[in-house]
Amino acid sequence: MLNNSRKKICLTFDWELYFGTSGTPTGSQIAPTQKLLDIADEFPNLRYTFFIDVLHLMRCESIMDDSTRLFDLKKQIRDIVKRNHRIELHIHPHWLDAVYIGNGSWDFSNLDKYRIQNLSTDEINLLIDKSVNYLNSIARKEDPSYSLKAFRAGGWCIQPFVGALSSSLIRHNIVFESSVAYGCFSKSETHFFDFRNAPHRSLWRFNDDPLIIDTCGNFYECAISTYPENLIQAISRKLELLFYKRYSLRMGDGIPLALNSSLINRLMRYFKSHYTMFSIERISPKRLIKNVNDFHDDLVVLISNPKEI
Repeated sequence: MLNNSRKKICLTFDWELYFGTSGTPTGSQIAPTQKLLDIADEFPNLRYTFFIDVLHLMRCESIMDDSTRLFDLKKQIRDIVKRNHRIELHIHPHWLDAVYIGNGSWDFSNLDKYRIQNLSTDEINLLIDKSVNYLNSIARKEDPSYSLKAFRAGGWCIQPFVGALSSSLIRHNIVFESSVAYGCFSKSETHFFDFRNAPHRSLWRFNDDPLIIDTCGNFYECAISTYPENLIQAISRKLELLFYKRYSLRMGDGIPLALNSSLINRLMRYFKSHYTMFSIERISPKRLIKNVNDFHDDLVVLISNPKEI
C-alpha cells in the first residue's frame, strides 16, 4: 500500500501500435484499453490520460479495407471521453511514410521522419493543425466543449522544442508537455533525447526549452517520473517481473521498435547507473509501490502502453 496519502499519481498511456512489427488495432489497442477502462469503472477516483497516436487514425482514413477497424478505434476514443478520462495529442511523424500491408498491420521500414524535428516548418504547422482538429472532432461528439491540453512527442523526441512545434501548440492552447524524463538519454539512427540535465522535479513552467525552468513560461512540463538503477537492481527487477508475468499474458500482438544504438552503448547503459521510467508493465507491483513511496516528489507520473499490459 502507498504510505504517503499526499501522493498524486498520474497514469498516462501511449495509445499506439508497435513500430517494429505493428500488430493489430484489436490486439494492441482496443482489447487492452477496454480492460483498463473496465478496471477504472470500479474506482470512482481513478482517471487515465491516453496520448493518442493520431496519425495512425488519419492514415486509416484512406485505407478502404480498414474502415471497420477505424470505426472501432474512433468508437473507443469516444468511449474514453465518455467515461471521463482524457485523450491528448501524441504524434509519430513516421506514419507519413508507413505502408499498409493488410489486416490492420503496417510496414515501418522508412523511419526518416521518426522525429518531428525532421519535418519542415510548414509540414509541422500543417501536421499539428490537422492532428488537433481531428482528435477534437472525435472527442466533441461526446463532449462538445472538449479541447486537447497536452502533448507528448513520439519516442520522447521533444528536443529542440523551439520554432514551429512550440508555436503550433500555443496556437491551439496546448500548454502541457509530457515527454521529459529526468536522467534519461538516447541517441540512435531514429531517436534523440537528452534529459540528463532536466530539473529533478515533476512539474515546472518553461518557454523555449523544456529543460530550463521559466516561471513565466507559456508551457508546463509534466515530467515522466524516473528512478535510478544500477546493473544489479536492473537484473533483480527483470527477474522479479518474470515471476509476476507468469500469471499474466501480454495482450499486444506486435514487436517493439529497437533503439538502434550499438551493442556497446546498450551494455554500458546497464553497467553504469542509469534512470528508468516509472511504468506499470516494466516493474513488479511490489517494486512499483515501493518506488512510488520512495519518490521525492508528491506528484508521480507513470507512462505505460495498453499493448504491453
